[in-house]
Amino acid sequence: MLSTWTIYDTITGEIKRIISCLDSDLSLNIEQGEAYVTGIHDYFTKYFPNGVETDRPVLPISFDKTTVTADGVDKITITNIPSGTKFRCSQLSSQYREVTVDDGQLELTFEVAGTYKFEISCFPYLDQEVEINAT
Repeated sequence: MLSTWTIYDTITGEIKRIISCLDSDLSLNIEQGEAYVTGIHDYFTKYFPNGVETDRPVLPISFDKTTVTADGVDKITITNIPSGTKFRCSQLSSQYREVTVDDGQLELTFEVAGTYKFEISCFPYLDQEVEINAT
């Protein structure tokens, strides 16, 4: 019988993939350190800590503002950042496109006016997008 399975990491609970296969072939699709549950589970909003489906928590980060003067001096301070959080912004030069924060805080300044979209991620937290307006 053909069934659909959600495969997750047994340590982090992160959903790795969703597959459909014959029940008899399921073991061929499971790697070491992985487990499975039947059905399709949303990897954007769920994870499986200790094998239990759980809502991914919201990132607890805090921005002091989201609009800044594009003068290279005025800054935005982001606090309460979990260690390992990645900030990505495709509008920035390659040197600054992705930053990983390990000390709980990030300060940003901008020299060029524009709207900067940041993609923020740190598993198991929900991914987040924030727009910063530099005027």
